[in-house]
This record gives sequence, structure tokens and C-alpha cells, in this order.
Amino acid sequence: MDSLRRDLRTALRQLWRFPGLSLAVVATLAIGLGANTALFAIVDTLLLRPLPLPDAGRLVAVGLRPRAEAGALPHPLSRQDLEEIGRESPALQSFAGYRRDRLTARLRGEPRQLEALVTTPGLARTVGLRLELGRDLGPADVTPGGIHVAVISHALWREYFGAQPSALGSSLMLDGVPFEVVGIIAPGTPFPLASQPADLLLPWGSTPFTHDNFDHRGAYSLRGIGRLAPGATVEGARAQVRTAFDRIAARYPDAAVDVGEVVPFRTATLGKSEEVPLLLLAATAFVLLIACANVSNLLLSRALRRRRELAMRAALGATRQDLLRQLIVESVVLAGVAMVLALGLCLLLLSVPLPLGPRQAAAALTEYRVDTGVAIFSALLALAVGVGCGLAAGVLAAPGNLYRSLQEGAAGSDSRSQGRLRALLVVLEVSVAVVLLVGSGLLARTLQRLSAADLGMQPRGLVVQQVDLPATLPDPEVVLSVGRLLERVGGIPGVESVAAIYPSPLSGSGMATAARTEATGDQWPNTFDLRLTSPGVFQILGIPLRTGRDFRADDVDGHPQVLLVNEALARTVWPGQDPLGKHLALGVGSHALREVVGVVGDVRQEVDAPPRPEAYVPLAQVTPNTFDLMIRSRVPPASLQGALRAAVWSVDPNVPVSAPEGLPSRIERTLEARKLASTLSLGFAAVALLLSAIGIGGLLGNVVTQRMRELGIRRALGAQAGDLRNLVMGNGLRLVGAGLLAGGVLSLVVGQAIRGFLYGVGPLDPLTYGLSAAGLLAIALLASWAPAHRAGRVEPTEVMRAE
Repeated sequence: MDSLRRDLRTALRQLWRFPGLSLAVVATLAIGLGANTALFAIVDTLLLRPLPLPDAGRLVAVGLRPRAEAGALPHPLSRQDLEEIGRESPALQSFAGYRRDRLTARLRGEPRQLEALVTTPGLARTVGLRLELGRDLGPADVTPGGIHVAVISHALWREYFGAQPSALGSSLMLDGVPFEVVGIIAPGTPFPLASQPADLLLPWGSTPFTHDNFDHRGAYSLRGIGRLAPGATVEGARAQVRTAFDRIAARYPDAAVDVGEVVPFRTATLGKSEEVPLLLLAATAFVLLIACANVSNLLLSRALRRRRELAMRAALGATRQDLLRQLIVESVVLAGVAMVLALGLCLLLLSVPLPLGPRQAAAALTEYRVDTGVAIFSALLALAVGVGCGLAAGVLAAPGNLYRSLQEGAAGSDSRSQGRLRALLVVLEVSVAVVLLVGSGLLARTLQRLSAADLGMQPRGLVVQQVDLPATLPDPEVVLSVGRLLERVGGIPGVESVAAIYPSPLSGSGMATAARTEATGDQWPNTFDLRLTSPGVFQILGIPLRTGRDFRADDVDGHPQVLLVNEALARTVWPGQDPLGKHLALGVGSHALREVVGVVGDVRQEVDAPPRPEAYVPLAQVTPNTFDLMIRSRVPPASLQGALRAAVWSVDPNVPVSAPEGLPSRIERTLEARKLASTLSLGFAAVALLLSAIGIGGLLGNVVTQRMRELGIRRALGAQAGDLRNLVMGNGLRLVGAGLLAGGVLSLVVGQAIRGFLYGVGPLDPLTYGLSAAGLLAIALLASWAPAHRAGRVEPTEVMRAE
């Protein structure tokens, strides 16, 4: 312990003795440690931190997925499937289903949209929701008649009822229907884990959709969530769920295209949102590796300048292990100071909004912070870096031969093995910099291609306004309301045209259904996306009509059932045939076949994914209460907000009106995570270039100093200044060439690893590799110029005089 205290005192003296070098080491490590700590905090939040639900590790998502899509997350179930699977899966201690819905209530005189979960019995018990007052929804509440009771959130209880116990038994009007409040959820138990928390729980069958589809086996609209029984595993539950659903599929052949699926609830909630943070964490690890190589070189330089001092210590009785420990302690002290600065840098980085988590997740899931675990990670990383850098410098710098060390210390010379080690460190820096440059270049090229991707429509000038009519409004009234609303919005100054669609493009939501033709009978081999539209929506969106006709005003309920399909669906269902006049059924069971009257171009519903097969149905034949107005406008969305609110309230004053959104803004939001990944990776690559330049310049400067006598002799024997400059620059370019070769090989591996992030560019993109190599060569030439220029100015007489 005494020796360690002496080493610490010596380390602090050395820190003050070499302030410039100490500052360079601390700054270099702080950048690498800070970036790694910040990215670890994000990965810790998305992958390691428990979900904010009781015993969340035992929660699983249960549903269906297409047999052909291995690895897909569970899709919703029907009520009948959910009940049968629950009875035949003992690995699930409890099991429930829920569907998100929006209803309108009038609070404080203003219409307000409330987020509701329409659930089967047992959701609160399964998830772990505690009740402040009252009771949970029970089996008796879930009936085809739809008993109108509700369990409300603590926030709604406090806001609407003033947190009074008398709220129990009182009435809450939802879409014009009274619901009796029977329970109040305790605070601090959020569910679902989404950006919009639930305001209330309603029993299945109490809303128009769930009432109409209560016994409809094809209504796949319940998201299943289960709690594993003690000792049960995800794999065991998955096997039981698949066996149960296989029995269902044997009785109902139309379900045979699906298979039961069970995944951890964390996976279903966060999806693949950890991919970008993991990619950036790997990039910051590369930056830290370059920083460590640079720091090792700096510490080795300092240790070599102290070689005479170390030799004197050895002569006075210090062992090689004592000297090595001293150098490691000095390095760890520098890393410790860097860690303190790194935590400050980490806090600064995390204070900036970073769109790296799932877009629709609750704030609790994307609250990145520096907690004890992150601080311990930073401390352990700093310790490892300090020990590693000190060890790399100390192994070669600690003297073995006292006499030779005293001579070398006086002359300031460097052994051949030490020179090779320093050169190897520079090659390592360059090779890692190549990997970062290539990776960031591929991501930047991907973002460029995505930004210029043809979406199949013209988003510029499009404004989206969401409208939610009361769910209790009869279908004829919905059609009339939509017509009046389109007429009034069309008359707003600045509006060129308007139409209605549900769901709107690039909204992240969709209605998936199955496809049945005359030839397939009751079998359902294909699935596609369904959208409901009013006439004129394709012209407004800029979607080309390839053949046939658009919807007309007379395509209403009671008239021939028609639909339009996109080219992807036509190729899937009728390859090589003319789809006009063909027939397609929506849903399952006895749903009637609809005639295809037109084919439109494909539209991307995700910027980085190919178009999916889609069918479009007249909105007047399948009347949704929720839809979006697609407005072609000459003015920005904010300028339309007041007029749009007035137009909607002129049709129904009880309809809540959200702010309109520009479709280009929606597209930009889908690319946020990729833009951040591209920007940060380019920043890391720039840091890597800077550190590599410092490493090359430092090594060559040291070489010039050590070979000053040789350079003077060469000059005395007739070498020109240019020859000496070329000699030094040649050394630098050889190191860069070796680094480029090694980095190129590593980049091939990294390129394959990030293939899933790329779009429109391959992992072997020659332009990216060429620009990366050219950039490094340019930096190497700049870094080599100062040492080369110094070598060219060597005068033999001055060298001999110094000797």
C-alpha cells in the first residue's frame, strides 16, 4: 500500500511536470471515453434496463405471424383464438388481449381525444397494473352486448374528477355514450409503453368495432400479452402456443398461413431500435481504440525521455516490476482525470434529444441518463484503457540493461523494437480510421439515396389533417359528414384540392387483410395492405393511374362493390394477366368479391422498404370513423390550422382537432435515426482522421529527431533537401499504405456486417472506398509535411557541433 501511495504521488508530479503532454492525453481519452459512455447509456436503456412494469422479465407478447416470415414480431389475434390459446397454454400464468382505440370526451367544455385500451378480462393482473380505487374489468363485463363500464387512469381521475372518491359510479360520456367509472388505476404503473399513455380501459364488446366483431374469428385485432408461470420459459410457451394454434388452423384452413408466436415483451415493444445505437457504439469503440494507440505513443515518448531516470531508479534497487507499475499508475491517473471529463461530455451529449429509440415508445423507455451502472462502466473502461496504455508504454520503456539505458537516455535514442512498436500503433490507427471512414461513407451514401428515393407520389405541398368522428355515428351520417367536410376544407384559401384516406401514406400504421380470388375459394394464400379512399386522392397524392378508372361519386354502399389495386398486388395475385375485371374479396368468411376497376402505381409506405401489395376501397362503401384529409396546399400547415379547426367543428363541434402535419415532415421524421447515425459516424471518422494525423506527425517527428545524425551525414555526402524530405514522407506513406491495406480488409468485414443498414449502395461501393483512401492519403501528406520539412533543413555542421 505504501508503494502504491508513492506511485500515486509520483504520478501527480509527472502530470504537472509534463502539462502539455498530460493535457493531450487527457483530452484524447476524454473524447473516446465520453462518446463510449454516452452510447453505452443509450444501449443500457434500450437493452439492459428493466421495463417500468412489475416483474417485466416474465412478460411476453403472444400473437400470430406468417409462416413464411421467420423472425417477424407477433401480429394480433382474434378474440376466439386468444381464448383458446390461453386455455391450452399452461406456461402462461395469465393471458389477456387489448386493442388501442381513440374516443372523444368533452372535458372542460372542449372536445378531447382519449386513448383507450379495449381489453379482455385480466389485462391489469397480467401487466401488473395496481388500482387506487374500485375494481378491475371482469369476465361479466366482456359480453357481445357490450357493458359500458370503464377503469380510468390516475391522471384522468385527477384532471376530470378532481381526484374525488365520488368518481366511482359516476358517468363519463365517450363518443356520446355514457360509461360508468368502476375503477381508478394507481399512479406509476404505465401501460401501454407508448408515447400516448392509455386514459382508460374498456371491456371488449363495449365499442362499435369490438361489438360488431365480437364473434368474428377473422377480426385479428387483439394484441396478446401474457405472464409466464414460475419456471416457464419463452421457448416452452412458444411451443404450447404453436400447438394450440395449429389445432385452430386444422379446423379453419384459412388460418393455415399463420403460426403462433411468443417473444419477450421487451422485444415486441422496442423492436429493432437497438440496431443503430449498437452500430454507433461499435464506431465509438473504434475511436477509443485509435485514441488508445495515440496515447500509448505519447506515453512511450515520455517514458523514453525518462529512460535515464528509470535506469537510475533501477540502479537504486527498483525492480522492473516496480518501474512498470509506476508507469501504469501514471497512465491510470491520466485516464481517471479523463473519465471525469468524459462523464461531463456524456451528460452534455445525452442532454440533446437523440431519436435513437422506437418512435412510438413511452418517454420512460428513451430517457437516457448516467446512473450508477453507466458510471461503473465508464470507470472500468477508463481503468482498462489506463492499464493497457501504461502497459504498452512500459513494457519497452522499462530498462533491462542499466548501462545501455544510461547511454540511450543521454543520447535520447530509441531502440529498433520500440520504433517498430510505435510504427505498428500508427498502422493500427490508420487501419481503424479506414474502417470508420468506409462505414460512415456507406451510411452517408445510404442517406443520400434514401432522401432521393422515388416514393411513388409527390409529397411536396401535401398537408395531413387527422379527423376522428364519433364511433357511434351511423354509416350514412359518416358519409354525409365526410362529404360536407371535404367541401368546406376545399373552400379554405390556399387549398388547391382535398380528399380523404385511411390510413394515410407513411403513417406507420396500416390495415392488413387477406386476399381471396375466384380461384382460391376459402384459402387465403396472400395478404396485402388495405386503404380506404375518397375519389380524387390519387391525383392529389400524385400516384399515377396505370389503367382503368378512379373511384367515382356513385361508388357508395348499395352499388357494385369495387376496388383498385397497386401494381405490386396485381403482380402477386394475377402474374402476367390483366387485373381489370378480376375479383378480390376482403376479410374472411362470406365477404363478397369486389371487382377491380383500376390499377395504380406502387407507393412506399416505408422509405427504405419496397412497396407492399395494396388494395384501395371506396371510403363510402366501408365507412371509417377515423381518416386523414390529404390536402394539396400552397401555404404551410401552420397557416391552415385555424381554418381546418373551424371547418371540422362546423361539421361536428364535438370532434377534437389536432395540429395538421406536412407530409414532407413525416418523411423527415422517418429518417431521423439514420440521419443521426450518419452524422455521428462522420463525426467519429473526422476525429479518427485527426488522431491518425497526430499519430503520423508525432511518429515522423520523433524519427527525424532520432535520425538527425544520419540525416546530417547524408546531407554532407551530397543528399539534397528534397531527398531528405522524400525520405521522411516515404516513411509516412509506407505506414499509411500498410494501414490502408489492413483497413481495407477489415472494411470488407464491417461492410457485410452493416449490410442491413444500407440502401441503394453495396458494402463494396468503389466510390466510398476510393474517397476514404484519398482522404487518408491527403491527411497523411499533411501530417508528414512538417517533419519532412524539418528534415530538409538539416545542416551537417550543426549536427556535428551537437555531437
